[in-house]
Amino acid sequence: MPKTRHHSLGELISTVTFFGSAIYLVLTALQWHDMGDTLRASISWFAALLCFLGALRFRIASWVMTIQKLRKSGHDQS
Repeated sequence: MPKTRHHSLGELISTVTFFGSAIYLVLTALQWHDMGDTLRASISWFAALLCFLGALRFRIASWVMTIQKLRKSGHDQS
């Protein structure tokens, strides 16, 4: 069974903050788009994507570690 890591309260707070910022930026991007300012809307969409990825940083790190382990085990069998 894989070892799970329990995150601290600070990590939980920063994850929620990243997610909340992503939601706010999506709403802001929609507002900029409705006003016809596509440059600001695009920048807001990009920032929202980065914040969402920031909220998923632990999951992304887990995926990367899994892929690295699979690659390593594939090279060991060759």
